[in-house]
Amino acid sequence: MNRMENTLQTTGRLAFCAAIFGLMTLSAGAAAQDDVPPSELTWNGDTGAVGFSAEEYSASVFLVTASGDRIELRTITNTDDALAVLADTRLRPVWAALTGWAGPGLERLRDLSEIRAEQIYREGLEPNPTDESMMSSYPKDFIASSQYAQALLRSGKYKQAIGLLEGSIDEREVHSFNGRRRRQKKREINEFLNSIRKISIAEIVFENGDAEGAINYLDQFLEESGLHENFKINIETNLALMLARFNIDLETSQHQCQVRNGQYDQALRISQTLEPRFEDIRTGFLSMSRKSPDAVSWFDAIHACALNGVGRSAEATAIVGQIPRQVPDTARVPKTNTARNWAFSCMRDPEGLADELVAQLEAAPPGSDLFVIFQPDADQPTTERDTYAAALQDEGLKQAIAGRVKALGPEFSDALGHWQAEP
Repeated sequence: MNRMENTLQTTGRLAFCAAIFGLMTLSAGAAAQDDVPPSELTWNGDTGAVGFSAEEYSASVFLVTASGDRIELRTITNTDDALAVLADTRLRPVWAALTGWAGPGLERLRDLSEIRAEQIYREGLEPNPTDESMMSSYPKDFIASSQYAQALLRSGKYKQAIGLLEGSIDEREVHSFNGRRRRQKKREINEFLNSIRKISIAEIVFENGDAEGAINYLDQFLEESGLHENFKINIETNLALMLARFNIDLETSQHQCQVRNGQYDQALRISQTLEPRFEDIRTGFLSMSRKSPDAVSWFDAIHACALNGVGRSAEATAIVGQIPRQVPDTARVPKTNTARNWAFSCMRDPEGLADELVAQLEAAPPGSDLFVIFQPDADQPTTERDTYAAALQDEGLKQAIAGRVKALGPEFSDALGHWQAEP
């Protein structure tokens, strides 16, 4: 799930929460003919014609230079990938070929993605390549189950996704290894993977409207599990994140304010402890273990949102300013940039969010995930939907996206919303 392990994306219900500690680096079908008309694009110093090719379960958008070099711009294995390409006007030449392969509303690609993810999971096949360097080190069956859960979520089947993740949790005692030390390592690996799955379940529950249920789920897990500190900090990071985002409609605004302030206070207490504890964590306690390099950006984002929630807005703004904005080198939005976006949306600051999106758009690679954010029908988290909607009305942002971002038509509304009405 993108989902969800060493960093957080908050642009949709597929956004699995942050695990700031992880393990280190651990398409079938006949090719279709390239039927895209030539069109020149310059990116990263290379100029060439935009091309498109498709196989049974995946497709590729690429650049062919005058010297014949092929430069991959975006691999398409799911509907979110396709939407990013369709929303970038620089890739207009491939739109007809893409929808011809994926379906006019991307329904065919949705089904193919789910079928392939289930096949990989059930048959123990090699999972799709992951863009997450830390997740690539996880066991193959864990990656496969996460990718299958993501495919279910993109199809609107969140209950099935939760069932899959719950069924993947391994709480058995480990007796398969010879020797006490090897059994202990296996237990620790299971404990780590189980904690990641539980974070994923909580995030799905949160994004589907039950914030209190998600928070209680993580609270209970912390109380009952006796987690190792390296795993416990992952859970507490996500708990603080949810507390900061917590939003509830109550009968009186006064009561609502009291509840929100209580959540912000709790998020603030947790967030103040995260970075020093993270610095003290030793790596290598599991084979090939390491820390996420983007964790501090998320600690800062959570801390800023909590500070803003208790009325310390000047401090919050200063902290967000310390989170680095990175120039992306792939179609994925850098994690620190995502942390900045999340901070502004969590702080309910549409002006700050609009300015941030303008700056990120300047450097956005072709087919970047960023282009989906600009779609009014995009599946934004419920707690941040109003802030994104207000940001999209900002005149400066409107000017920035004019001619750069394609407003996707109603035929793509279901894909943008991840078919939420489906069971």
